Amino acid sequence: MNTRLFSWGFLALLACLTLLAAYNYRAYTARADLGAGKRVSMSIWAMFGIHSDWHRQLRISNGLKSETVRLDGDTGWWRGSNLYLHGSGIYVLHEWQAGCFSFDLNRVGVEQPSPILCRKASEVRTPGPPPSKNGYPQSRFYENLYYIGHFNETAREGGQRVLFSPHASTPEPELPDVL
Repeated sequence: MNTRLFSWGFLALLACLTLLAAYNYRAYTARADLGAGKRVSMSIWAMFGIHSDWHRQLRISNGLKSETVRLDGDTGWWRGSNLYLHGSGIYVLHEWQAGCFSFDLNRVGVEQPSPILCRKASEVRTPGPPPSKNGYPQSRFYENLYYIGHFNETAREGGQRVLFSPHASTPEPELPDVL
């Protein structure tokens, strides 16, 4: 009798974990609309387990072409990613530990990571009306970058697990130095 009860309990637990896993592994997406059909989206979906670790990918699109880039998985280190426009016109995603990489939305292509893109400014700029490019304020922390916004994991706010906060609503967070 105890064996049968144990078996039913085990099956019930397995069924609950399966349902939890099915719910937990859906993808969540945050999108930055950059105008003229240009869009950058970050999607996250849970790694196996009942913790807050994520698989991540970035999708870049100019309205005609798109490309998907697999990002490093977040196993607790990710504190968000800043999106910038470089003075040359390319876009830059600062990934903190994983460094910076650039992409071109005119031809939809991803470039190799470049440490020059994450070059810190010699001094932190004070808030105020800084110079801008395409309406984006100059970065307070990095040379020749203009802050577009910040992708960040949320605390399950309204079922949304990743959020893009544009520069007008969130001040530029300083990310730790690239490892």
